[in-house]
Amino acid sequence: MNEKIKNNIISILILASGVYLALIPFNLSKVCDKLTKYGTPMKCYYSGLVFIFSGITIAILSLLAVYLNKRKISVLTALLSMAIAFFAYISSMGIIKVGNMKTLKWQVGFCKSASMDCVSITQPAIKTLLPLIVFLGLLSIMKTFLTKE
Repeated sequence: MNEKIKNNIISILILASGVYLALIPFNLSKVCDKLTKYGTPMKCYYSGLVFIFSGITIAILSLLAVYLNKRKISVLTALLSMAIAFFAYISSMGIIKVGNMKTLKWQVGFCKSASMDCVSITQPAIKTLLPLIVFLGLLSIMKTFLTKE
Protein backbone atom coordinates (compact mmCIF):
# COMPACT_ATOMS: atom_id res chain seq x y z
CA MET A 1 0.00 0.00 0.00
CA ASN A 2 1.24 3.50 -0.77
CA GLU A 3 3.03 4.93 2.31
CA LYS A 4 1.15 8.26 2.10
CA ILE A 5 -2.23 6.51 2.02
CA LYS A 6 -1.20 4.17 4.84
CA ASN A 7 -0.16 7.09 7.05
CA ASN A 8 -3.34 9.04 6.33
CA ILE A 9 -6.01 6.34 6.34
CA ILE A 10 -8.02 8.03 9.10
CA SER A 11 -7.92 11.39 7.30
CA ILE A 12 -9.10 9.62 4.15
CA LEU A 13 -12.00 8.08 6.11
CA ILE A 14 -12.87 11.56 7.46
CA LEU A 15 -12.71 12.87 3.87
CA ALA A 16 -15.12 10.15 2.70
CA SER A 17 -17.42 10.89 5.64
CA GLY A 18 -17.38 14.61 4.78
CA VAL A 19 -18.31 13.89 1.16
CA TYR A 20 -21.07 11.53 2.31
CA LEU A 21 -22.35 14.18 4.74
CA ALA A 22 -22.53 16.72 1.92
CA LEU A 23 -24.47 14.28 -0.28
CA ILE A 24 -27.02 13.10 2.31
CA PRO A 25 -29.57 15.94 2.51
CA PHE A 26 -30.43 16.59 -1.14
CA ASN A 27 -29.11 13.52 -2.98
CA LEU A 28 -29.06 10.33 -0.90
CA SER A 29 -31.87 10.79 1.62
CA LYS A 30 -33.75 13.92 0.80
CA VAL A 31 -35.00 16.48 3.29
CA CYS A 32 -38.53 17.87 2.99
CA ASP A 33 -39.41 20.19 0.15
CA LYS A 34 -42.64 21.49 1.72
CA LEU A 35 -43.09 25.13 2.72
CA THR A 36 -43.97 26.54 6.14
CA LYS A 37 -46.92 28.81 6.80
CA TYR A 38 -44.47 31.70 6.25
CA GLY A 39 -43.81 30.55 2.69
CA THR A 40 -40.22 29.49 3.42
CA PRO A 41 -38.74 25.98 3.41
CA MET A 42 -39.08 23.85 6.53
CA LYS A 43 -36.35 23.53 9.20
CA CYS A 44 -34.92 20.37 7.71
CA TYR A 45 -34.08 22.22 4.48
CA TYR A 46 -31.82 24.56 6.43
CA SER A 47 -30.32 21.61 8.28
CA GLY A 48 -29.54 20.18 4.86
CA LEU A 49 -27.65 23.34 3.97
CA VAL A 50 -25.69 23.07 7.23
CA PHE A 51 -24.81 19.45 6.37
CA ILE A 52 -23.68 20.38 2.86
CA PHE A 53 -21.42 23.20 4.01
CA SER A 54 -20.15 21.14 6.95
CA GLY A 55 -19.40 18.14 4.74
CA ILE A 56 -17.59 20.21 2.13
CA THR A 57 -15.53 21.97 4.81
CA ILE A 58 -14.64 18.68 6.51
CA ALA A 59 -13.64 17.18 3.15
CA ILE A 60 -11.39 20.16 2.34
CA LEU A 61 -9.76 20.01 5.78
CA SER A 62 -9.14 16.29 5.34
CA LEU A 63 -7.58 16.88 1.94
CA LEU A 64 -5.22 19.38 3.57
CA ALA A 65 -4.27 16.81 6.19
CA VAL A 66 -3.58 14.17 3.53
CA TYR A 67 -1.58 16.33 1.12
CA LEU A 68 0.39 18.40 3.62
CA ASN A 69 1.06 15.34 5.79
CA LYS A 70 2.33 17.31 8.82
CA ARG A 71 1.61 16.36 12.43
CA LYS A 72 0.40 19.81 13.51
CA ILE A 73 -1.83 20.12 10.43
CA SER A 74 -3.31 16.67 11.09
CA VAL A 75 -4.19 17.55 14.67
CA LEU A 76 -5.60 20.96 13.69
CA THR A 77 -7.73 19.59 10.84
CA ALA A 78 -9.01 16.75 13.04
CA LEU A 79 -9.98 19.23 15.77
CA LEU A 80 -11.71 21.52 13.28
CA SER A 81 -13.56 18.61 11.66
CA MET A 82 -14.72 17.43 15.07
CA ALA A 83 -15.93 20.94 15.99
CA ILE A 84 -17.79 21.32 12.70
CA ALA A 85 -19.45 17.90 13.05
CA PHE A 86 -20.38 18.67 16.66
CA PHE A 87 -21.92 22.03 15.69
CA ALA A 88 -23.86 20.45 12.82
CA TYR A 89 -25.19 17.81 15.20
CA ILE A 90 -26.28 20.10 18.04
CA SER A 91 -27.80 22.69 15.72
CA SER A 92 -29.79 20.16 13.67
CA MET A 93 -31.03 18.34 16.77
CA GLY A 94 -32.26 21.62 18.25
CA ILE A 95 -29.87 21.58 21.20
CA ILE A 96 -28.86 25.10 20.21
CA LYS A 97 -31.17 27.28 18.18
CA VAL A 98 -29.85 28.57 14.88
CA GLY A 99 -32.34 30.91 13.25
CA ASN A 100 -35.84 31.78 14.39
CA MET A 101 -38.89 30.75 12.41
CA LYS A 102 -41.09 33.57 13.73
CA THR A 103 -38.75 36.53 13.22
CA LEU A 104 -36.22 35.40 10.60
CA LYS A 105 -38.60 32.98 8.82
CA TRP A 106 -35.97 30.22 8.90
CA GLN A 107 -34.52 27.83 11.46
CA VAL A 108 -32.19 24.82 11.49
CA GLY A 109 -33.70 21.57 12.78
CA PHE A 110 -35.86 18.64 11.78
CA CYS A 111 -39.61 18.33 11.35
CA LYS A 112 -41.71 17.29 14.32
CA SER A 113 -43.68 14.62 12.48
CA ALA A 114 -42.11 11.15 12.64
CA SER A 115 -43.66 10.25 9.29
CA MET A 116 -41.61 12.85 7.40
CA ASP A 117 -38.64 11.55 5.36
CA CYS A 118 -36.26 13.94 7.07
CA VAL A 119 -37.05 12.39 10.46
CA SER A 120 -37.34 8.76 9.40
CA ILE A 121 -34.45 8.59 6.90
CA THR A 122 -32.14 11.63 7.03
CA GLN A 123 -32.01 12.11 10.80
CA PRO A 124 -30.84 8.54 11.60
CA ALA A 125 -28.11 8.83 8.94
CA ILE A 126 -26.97 12.14 10.43
CA LYS A 127 -27.15 10.80 14.00
CA THR A 128 -24.77 8.03 12.94
CA LEU A 129 -22.42 9.93 10.63
CA LEU A 130 -21.68 13.04 12.69
CA PRO A 131 -20.60 11.13 15.84
CA LEU A 132 -18.54 8.88 13.54
CA ILE A 133 -16.68 11.95 12.24
CA VAL A 134 -15.98 13.05 15.83
CA PHE A 135 -14.76 9.54 16.69
CA LEU A 136 -12.50 9.43 13.61
CA GLY A 137 -11.12 12.85 14.57
CA LEU A 138 -10.26 11.54 18.02
CA LEU A 139 -8.59 8.49 16.47
CA SER A 140 -6.61 10.73 14.16
CA ILE A 141 -5.36 12.85 17.06
CA MET A 142 -4.46 9.77 19.12
CA LYS A 143 -2.65 8.21 16.16
CA THR A 144 -0.72 11.44 15.59
CA PHE A 145 0.47 11.59 19.19
CA LEU A 146 1.20 7.86 19.48
CA THR A 147 3.29 7.51 16.32
CA LYS A 148 6.86 8.69 15.98
CA GLU A 149 7.84 11.20 13.32
